[in-house]
Amino acid sequence: MKKMIVLVIALAMLLGACGSRAGIVRNVVILPSAPEHFSAVEFNAVIDSALARFRDFADTELLRLWYDAERSEAHAEAYMTTGRGSVNGVAREDVIVLFADFRTTRRFFAVGGLQPNATVTNGVLVLIRESTAAPWIVDDWGPF
Repeated sequence: MKKMIVLVIALAMLLGACGSRAGIVRNVVILPSAPEHFSAVEFNAVIDSALARFRDFADTELLRLWYDAERSEAHAEAYMTTGRGSVNGVAREDVIVLFADFRTTRRFFAVGGLQPNATVTNGVLVLIRESTAAPWIVDDWGPF
């Protein structure tokens, strides 16, 4: 276990030395289509959490972020019945799905089927919270 931890730390340091940079989230087009069952404050917290996740997603540039009621509900149902929501105990009312268009840079480290210099359209971000008082976190994502 200690060898694994040392290996992960060494890899993280190596990637950091290669010049990885934080994800770019300036000039993002956010489409103002909030779900009816969330207040404006709650939806803004969802958006803020999604933006924070992209800041942590090195060598990417977020282009557009939005909520689509029909598609979001379908993805949320799938998450609750066959995805992580079926095992993590989250309540359905504490799940929201956003969609994103983003680009990876030439320095992007290929992961999860994403490649450098790629544009992803209709990427899926599943955000959850433990309760109405808890912060939103991105629990699952992908170019589904």
